This record gives sequence, C-alpha cells and structure tokens, in this order.
Amino acid sequence: VLVNEYEEMVNSVKKYSGFYIGRYELSNEGVQKEKATLTNKNWYELYKKCTTLNASDKVESKMIWGIQWDLACDFISKKGEQKSITNSNTWGNYADSTGKAAVMNGTTKMYGNKQVTGFSEYWKANNIYDLAGNCYEWTQDANNTNNRASRGVDCYTNASNNRVSRRDYSDAYSSNS
Repeated sequence: VLVNEYEEMVNSVKKYSGFYIGRYELSNEGVQKEKATLTNKNWYELYKKCTTLNASDKVESKMIWGIQWDLACDFISKKGEQKSITNSNTWGNYADSTGKAAVMNGTTKMYGNKQVTGFSEYWKANNIYDLAGNCYEWTQDANNTNNRASRGVDCYTNASNNRVSRRDYSDAYSSNS
C-alpha cells in the first residue's frame, strides 16, 4: 500500500509541479487554526486520521512523506521569508526560542510549551505554522518494518541542537508529543 501511495505522490507532484502542505498541524477537527494539536497517538492512528480528511473529490489528504518535508524545508530556506533551517529558534516553538519567537503573555512564557495550532504568527515560515517545534510530526518514511520517521521536534527541545529537518525514528506503535 505505501509503495503505491508513494508512486501516486510522485506522479501527482510531476503532474501539478508541486504539492500542498497543511498550513496548521493536525487536530481532531482536521487542519485548522486554534485547535488542540493531535498528539499522543501512534503512527497508525494518525495515518488513519490523515486519510479520513478528504473534503472533496478534488483534494486528497495524506500523511506527509519525508521527501516532501525536505522540500518544504528547502522552500522555507530559499524562497519567500528565507528562514534558517539549521537553527529555527527564531521562528519556532522551542524551549530555547529567541527574539519574537520567545512569545510571552504578560509574564507567562508561552514558548517551550505545547500550544494550539497556529498559536503565534511568529511560529511560521512562508505561511506554514508549527513546522519548527511545538509537536513532532509523523511521516510516512520508515527505516524498517516497525519504525516510522518523525520530523520537526517538539516544544520541549532546544532548536539550537535540533534542526527543523531532523529525522528521528520511533516504533510506529509508540506515541508522544
């Protein structure tokens, strides 16, 4: 099944000269702003959720592939706002966010804590929110039968040590932030 989905993705990218990526992280309501980010789900649960989001016959929703994540990072670093993908602490939600990304609500530190989707205008690049930090994102990539890749790292991590393009592998049945 995954081999067929990968081939379909490649053919679609060729046909349309690109792909769309969700502007916000996945929530129970889909890909919408100011919703609770869907976490503590294993890869299989999130894969199923992604495939049930198809709102029309014209748009098909799938979990992102690693190559698409890499292309999104390339787009962020070379087009539009041209933000750093080697240290994204100035535009992501991390424990060590700096500058405008170190979002405060009065005296309360908002960065370094999990927030709703699209929480801050400072946590986006080229109109894609929360790609850097906030929550790990499962991808369709695997390095063996049981392990799947996650990308983006979480808000409790230091961006200075973890690139937005970082790839981690975990058991597909595990779940965390």
